Amino acid sequence: MARPDLTEERTEQILDALEYCIARYGLEGSSLEVVANHAGVKRSIIRHYIGNRDDLLVALTKRLIQRSLSLIDLVIAALPKRKRCTKLIDYLFMDDSHEATDSSIAMDLLIAVSDQYPSCRELLGSFMEAMVVKVAGQLELSYPKASKQECWSVANGVLANVFVSDSLSPLKLPKRYKKSWRDCAKKLIEHLGS
Repeated sequence: MARPDLTEERTEQILDALEYCIARYGLEGSSLEVVANHAGVKRSIIRHYIGNRDDLLVALTKRLIQRSLSLIDLVIAALPKRKRCTKLIDYLFMDDSHEATDSSIAMDLLIAVSDQYPSCRELLGSFMEAMVVKVAGQLELSYPKASKQECWSVANGVLANVFVSDSLSPLKLPKRYKKSWRDCAKKLIEHLGS
């Protein structure tokens, strides 16, 4: 009887451990040895299933991007026909009173050091473009008289506000900051209707 293929299971186990370690120890503190210990595997298992440290970071970046894109696709599919953009803004600027997740911390750190990891930087750049295109598509539906370029620019501005809001959330700034970024995003969208 053939052995079961453990590639998918082991990969997820290792990436879960990497996410956990990055959230607690940062990228520098997340050596292959530390990740292997948290995954409950030998370092050689990481190399066998994923590869070296750079390969590991690329695999995690891909997984985080896939999760984010899947989530935004679910949200977009659930948007109502009326007040579509308002509901999208509600989602993008969700209340962040909860603690940051391992995934969000890992994504922030990968973005912060992407200049050191060109493969991750390229993936994250493509992710940003995909997000802008998805939001722009929703703006085009709501504002059919606006040009594609206007919708793209506004979507880019909206997401810039979202990412600033998310990246500064650990500072626990007064709520007026998040409200201001949200209001700015709404005004950008309203501009399409004028």
